[in-house]
Amino acid sequence: MIFQNKKFIVETNAQGALTKLAFVGDRYDANFALSSAEEPWVPENKQWGLGFVSVGHNHVQIENLVELKEEDNRLFAKYLLEFDDDRVTCVWDGDREKSRVHRKVWVNVTRELKADGLYESYEFVNDSEKYIAFDEIGIYSSFHDTYRLGKDALSKHVNQYICAMEDLCYVAAIRQSAKAPHMGLITLNGAFRSYQLEEQNTSNVRGVLALVAKDVRVGAGEFVRYDRVVTDFNDMDDFDEKVCDYTGYPVMDYGVMIVEKGESFKLRVKKPGKLSKIKINGETLAEKNGFYTYTPDETGEYEGKIFYGDGKIGRMVFRCIRPVDEMIRRRARFIVENQQIMDENDPRYGAFMPYDIDREQIFKIEEIENIYHGVPDRNEARERHAMGAFLAEYARVTGDMSVLPALRRYSDFMLRLIVDENYDTWDCYLHNEAKKYYERGLLLTHDGSDMRFRTYNYTFALLFFVEMYRLTREKRYAEISAGIMERYTEKTGGCNADPDKIAMLREAGLTESAERLEKVLKQTVEMTGKRGEDYDAGEVAYEHGNAANGFYHMADYYLATKDENIRAYVEDQKVRCLAFDGNQPHFNANNIPIRHWDGFWFGKYELWGDTLPHYWSIISANAYFKYYLITGDRTFLDRAKKIFRCNVALIRDDGSCYNCYLFNEKSNGRPAGRYDPCANDQDWAYYHYLKDCEIEKI
Repeated sequence: MIFQNKKFIVETNAQGALTKLAFVGDRYDANFALSSAEEPWVPENKQWGLGFVSVGHNHVQIENLVELKEEDNRLFAKYLLEFDDDRVTCVWDGDREKSRVHRKVWVNVTRELKADGLYESYEFVNDSEKYIAFDEIGIYSSFHDTYRLGKDALSKHVNQYICAMEDLCYVAAIRQSAKAPHMGLITLNGAFRSYQLEEQNTSNVRGVLALVAKDVRVGAGEFVRYDRVVTDFNDMDDFDEKVCDYTGYPVMDYGVMIVEKGESFKLRVKKPGKLSKIKINGETLAEKNGFYTYTPDETGEYEGKIFYGDGKIGRMVFRCIRPVDEMIRRRARFIVENQQIMDENDPRYGAFMPYDIDREQIFKIEEIENIYHGVPDRNEARERHAMGAFLAEYARVTGDMSVLPALRRYSDFMLRLIVDENYDTWDCYLHNEAKKYYERGLLLTHDGSDMRFRTYNYTFALLFFVEMYRLTREKRYAEISAGIMERYTEKTGGCNADPDKIAMLREAGLTESAERLEKVLKQTVEMTGKRGEDYDAGEVAYEHGNAANGFYHMADYYLATKDENIRAYVEDQKVRCLAFDGNQPHFNANNIPIRHWDGFWFGKYELWGDTLPHYWSIISANAYFKYYLITGDRTFLDRAKKIFRCNVALIRDDGSCYNCYLFNEKSNGRPAGRYDPCANDQDWAYYHYLKDCEIEKI
């Protein structure tokens, strides 16, 4: 069935599921809906507008269609759910049969296309003898959030900002190219407390999104109803305005939602809508000079509520942490004392290792090789070089030289088993014996027989040696750094140098290397700028790191050279970087760039799902900080601060550290909505934090 007006095209299939959401005359011919036709991994029964209910051990899909009709741009679909619900009532003898009730639930779905958008309603009617306590009511509501490359690919795929905070529930789908118009889903009636992601099995797909209402009680013969609208918007400011216009929820600036103890949360109402009051931690806040302010007494999470409209409530979640400098110091101490191999009989002696903070023990690949898919992402090399780079930077910036013996041990390990005489960087201390870890359908090197080809590893190792030179002023570390950079260029044709590293080489007297790399850097920057959104695929076809890295390197190069030819490239990359940042009222999702695969590759739980934050979000923070230095625009300094502090909040009081936070409640049915206790690669965030804070305190 096809519905169309002057602005929208909507298609549904024979099951009543929505399979197309498009704009009339869209030059990119983008389908904003996640459809099985375009993405075959999506099951037919998990397309937009279908869903499920969960009652105890019953999990019933909405797929048994009993009626479907249309008239005048309006569609009606009726589904029947039937199941036995036991232990409904209390019985003295515990007889299960006496407590069993046969459930019959009708799901009535109505869609109507109007001038401003597609209106949907979902009624769940309890046609049973007793009330039903639904544990979950889920509605599949997936926009086309997958990663592809090719002509106009970024304008055909979207980034979803997902907010399920009680009555405040929306999904803003902004094109990855950031080219308007975009589409958004806004809940008009009904409370959703979480969201789940299903069918994830690769880094290139975010999965099928289900918005989930929780703990819903419906009396016999009664119903619960959810109403929503899908409409267009031009940018996120426009979307916030539309949420306000449709629901009465105020347009908000939530400020920096993670504060150090002694600081205050500061909220600003930009447009009041139908706001009645704001509470944090149960305290009603008073407006003063345009701000609502709350100063927490202790560290921890703080819940806020915004009361608006006719009895509606939107939730907010804030965080108060110890002073950042103190947490950084505790993290450095924990690594030295707990995450370095100290057994001289172990070939990895001196290596920094991932750490299970629940079990309080180091991860070793020989102990996990039969129970994890991505074994290389939990080894002693690769992203784990973060610990060495962070500690070297920490020692130089703070003057705490107590970590130097650990750094010397690590340097010896790196030169013994990771960086060879040709400046190639091995993927694992086992060298080519590590091939077995790639024989599981895991293709992360161009040549599965040569564990020296993962190009990320060159840059990870490089940063450690650069910082060791800056810490010790020993020329050998500068020479190793030059060797790694030149080898990287030789193997890839690209450049992993930057103006700062080239200046370091000149300072160390390595002028010839500096001049060679400077030429390659200029060529790389100009080529990247000219290509715009025509990115190369990495280990993920396209993701936040593509745009954020482009933005960062353009801004960094411009700052160093003031080359006005580069200035336009800075602005071009910026818009795609910003397209990954939402404005949800939770400290782990407020301007934190979207990533949804890192928990699988780097975490203890090996879960797909929204990793908000993960250390790679720091690339955006670096870029925003550089842009602030270029423009003086303090909103970008605040953006950087939000990301930095969100990563610092992964550090626990004892200095141990979570890998990331898995934001969605469930992933493929498994529990998410929790911190992952594998301290793995997150120390890159603290390394970059210290580097930026050398210029200005964030």
